[in-house]
Amino acid sequence: MPWTQHWQDLAEKYREIEATEARWEADTPEGTEVVVVSFGTTAAFVDYVMRMAGAGRRFPYAPSHSDYINAARTQTGLVVTALPLTQYTPQLGDLICIWRAGHQVTYQDLPAGHFPGHCDIVVAQHPGSLDVIGGNVDNAVVMKHVPVAPDGRMVGPTGAVIDTDYPWFVTLRVAYQR
Repeated sequence: MPWTQHWQDLAEKYREIEATEARWEADTPEGTEVVVVSFGTTAAFVDYVMRMAGAGRRFPYAPSHSDYINAARTQTGLVVTALPLTQYTPQLGDLICIWRAGHQVTYQDLPAGHFPGHCDIVVAQHPGSLDVIGGNVDNAVVMKHVPVAPDGRMVGPTGAVIDTDYPWFVTLRVAYQR
């Protein structure tokens, strides 16, 4: 996964095109349709990265994070699978997701319809933390450092999320050719 090692290059390329719109063909339950994504949305960064990583039609490109989070929980054959934080340790290239705007969502709630959310991409693992990047965070691609338990999971022994700054609730495992 060379893009996880060179996230700054990816962020710069994204910035070059973020004022444009992208038109991609995507498979939907109704068939193949053209998806228009404005790069002003936070989900557009994830769409862009998945496109560059070669996900093709196996990623549910969408203007909202909730759309691909719900799809990862309910659809088979996708490059993403939703997994609970208590049962999976995020790996390089996986997405970790939060709910926002007071609209609490749990893994058990999925599919949860449309809700405000955000996902970041895991680009490095360290003892006690993950480095993650996300697009359109304060109008930039930024890196955050997310605390994790000694076993690498995002939750402690009681099941509580370790990071007190963000309401993480699901990991989307991405089936790259690892």
